[in-house]
Amino acid sequence: MPKVITILDEKLKVTVCGLYTFGKPVPGHVSFRVCRKFEYPATACYGEEAKAVCDEFSGQTDNHGCISKLVKTKLFQLKRTGYENKLHVDARIEEEETGIVLTGTSFSEITTTISKITFENSDSYYKPGIPFFGQVKLVDGSGAPIANETVRISLQGGQEMNYTTNEEGRALFALNTSMLYFDSVGIRATHKTHSYCFDHSWVNPNYEDGYLHLKRFYSPSKSFLKIEPTSETLSCGSSAEVRVHYILTPEAVGEKKKIMFYYLVIAKGIIKQAGTSTLDLDKESVNGVFILHLPVEADFAPVAQMLVYTVTPSREVIADSTKFNIEKCFNNKVGLSFSPSEGLPSSDTHLLFRASPKSLCAVRAVDKSVLLMKPEADLSSSSVYSLLPVKELHDYRHGTDMLLEEPLEDCVPLKKIILNGITYSPVVEINEDDTYSILKQMGLKVFTNSKVKKPWYCSTESYTPAESRITASGGLAVAPMYALRTNGKGTRPCCLLFYELRSCLCFVVNT
Repeated sequence: MPKVITILDEKLKVTVCGLYTFGKPVPGHVSFRVCRKFEYPATACYGEEAKAVCDEFSGQTDNHGCISKLVKTKLFQLKRTGYENKLHVDARIEEEETGIVLTGTSFSEITTTISKITFENSDSYYKPGIPFFGQVKLVDGSGAPIANETVRISLQGGQEMNYTTNEEGRALFALNTSMLYFDSVGIRATHKTHSYCFDHSWVNPNYEDGYLHLKRFYSPSKSFLKIEPTSETLSCGSSAEVRVHYILTPEAVGEKKKIMFYYLVIAKGIIKQAGTSTLDLDKESVNGVFILHLPVEADFAPVAQMLVYTVTPSREVIADSTKFNIEKCFNNKVGLSFSPSEGLPSSDTHLLFRASPKSLCAVRAVDKSVLLMKPEADLSSSSVYSLLPVKELHDYRHGTDMLLEEPLEDCVPLKKIILNGITYSPVVEINEDDTYSILKQMGLKVFTNSKVKKPWYCSTESYTPAESRITASGGLAVAPMYALRTNGKGTRPCCLLFYELRSCLCFVVNT
């Protein structure tokens, strides 16, 4: 029987099976009862019917040692209060030849949640003018995906779009943000609406909506990049087409006719691939899409992180990142088969074994029953990749205690303005994400004199230099790092490092 049923389910399939320890079916007679207990049962003097509402079934086991019955739930009043939110099953089987009786119990939870929608793999910020890409997942009360259902995505401000879930219950969506300039904005995902009636004796079906709160991304020039995400798992040996949306304002590019974009791919905590792409601003508009072709290698598995960025003449770093799920493959290919594939006991068979040159191979033979009893002992690509110490990097933490965070720079003073005798205080959004937060999320350190951080602002009442803050807090322990010098002629080297200093990639950017 299912672990969870909803208050709208009209039927429930109950299957009772009798099996010997070696897996053979037990022939015999089965009887079982399905009950929903009262929340507050009456005293014993009223009999069994005062404890629960029950229905009884019986029958002979089939060739598999099982019996299945379709139980109608109307008797159990799933929408009424005053009962436990469970259906209990007590079963017994009497073996045909010996008369030995075996018993078993099970239960199903009763939930009012008919469907639930949640956001997955979605950013916590939006970039004005760039489409916002996200993903929702629709599941039923038991957590199973609901396919081919319409979900509505509503953006604060009136924009609404309908999408259909795939076989996994997921739906990718894209929203137009060209008219958004709020500090924060909300997105709502809806499956179905239901009119609620209140009565203490009844319960209502619940369709849970999903909510996502977005902050505006910081850019002093209002220029942005966005890598279009994909939910597909990339196959090894293929070439992935990566679409990058961009907005480049005149404030960012100035008089430049061409702009260079840089990208790198990180897997298992190491920079695996890097490259560049040039955009001709004479032919392209200041907003649009350019495409990067990414050859997918076995070294990328199981997860590849990609960063795309550029440095503008105003020294602003414009960047975005994404993650790709990669097929769990290996550089060394291997094949194993028997010839013939089936044979009689004591007969001869041949084992055909193929592998890539210079492969270190081992062959193990075990009885199939071993893996049936202990499936986690099976050797597979998933079990091998689960042994990786690092699959992807996050933040700047090294171990559990060391935080490789840069010290804060001096804050920018904010001054009040007095106009016509009225004092106005500047309003600053303090929760905006910036390029630094993207790099930090990937575990990348950047050594540059370019702008990657949003300035932080002092209180309008006081201003304390950074040295005073560090001294007052008792000092700040920072891991030793070595910055790269600039040549003083407008050339700025930008070096991206992991906090473990295992990989380094340096681009010299001329502006």
